[in-house]
Amino acid sequence: AEIAKRIKGKKEVTSKSVNLLGVTPLDFGPQEHVDALKRNVEETGWKVLSTWAMGDTLEDLRRAPEAEVNLVVSSVGLWAAKVLQERFGTPYVIGTPIRGCMKSLLNAIEEKKQVAYLEKGRRISLTGNKSEKSSENQIILIGEPVIMESLAVAIETEYQISVRVICPIREKKGLLADGDIAVRGEEELEQVLQRSKNVKGIVADPLYRPVCPENVAFYELPHIAFSGRIYNEASRLSTLVTDIIQLSRLDEKDSDMPFESVDLYELAEDIILHLNSVASKKNIQLQLDGHSVSVEGVRQVLYEMLYNIADNAVRYTEK
Repeated sequence: AEIAKRIKGKKEVTSKSVNLLGVTPLDFGPQEHVDALKRNVEETGWKVLSTWAMGDTLEDLRRAPEAEVNLVVSSVGLWAAKVLQERFGTPYVIGTPIRGCMKSLLNAIEEKKQVAYLEKGRRISLTGNKSEKSSENQIILIGEPVIMESLAVAIETEYQISVRVICPIREKKGLLADGDIAVRGEEELEQVLQRSKNVKGIVADPLYRPVCPENVAFYELPHIAFSGRIYNEASRLSTLVTDIIQLSRLDEKDSDMPFESVDLYELAEDIILHLNSVASKKNIQLQLDGHSVSVEGVRQVLYEMLYNIADNAVRYTEK
């Protein structure tokens, strides 16, 4: 929002162009995910002028007044959208450009409807009657309101099953569909989950699992703003400990560690994906050259070897 206040001048509006507001590493992770959002928008014929604030320069951000519409992809972008609307008259639409949600989102952008996922479908049950989502089988999504509401549209459209969103963060006013719930803290979240009926699955950050009913399927969707980074590091630490134990058994004749054909290029791609966020903070660009090469070995051991080399390079390179 502070950058939006400092942009000077009013420029000629570029037809069918948008800015993506609320694009942060805490909500969307590595740059690859942001690139996917941009592709989803541009495949509909709309041009992305700038993303606030991942992957673009200040020069890109200065073009913001040229946009026909601002697209708020997470709740943290709402304040910037309001500032840009006040200063330059640019309308904004709230919704995340993910597969399955693009039809309703595109309609909202073209008609300048402020909240894409409230306009159609989410407030009406699958039978077409307005009602709270309580009697049908349902999926529960826990997390950031704009992203989860957009995902809910995609799931309901694709699978014809009712979805309820539970939002545990503060920035939620006007962002939740009818029947969806805002909670304060894990105790209230646990109570809501225990009262919920006909729940077939819960999608949430992994560290919400302890407060979820044990008899309901849990699908992990790590979110760095909640606990994704902690979860990822804890998972890697657990794997590392296991690998150290396994390494001590490599020389044993009866070792059960599986040797298999391992593609080193694929391992390197996965390692770069995991380290990109840390590297970008130090202005380090990770690049992979070469081609697919397979070797016989233990996948986990090879992964840790390559990961430690790359991690040390990033960690000990000065900014």
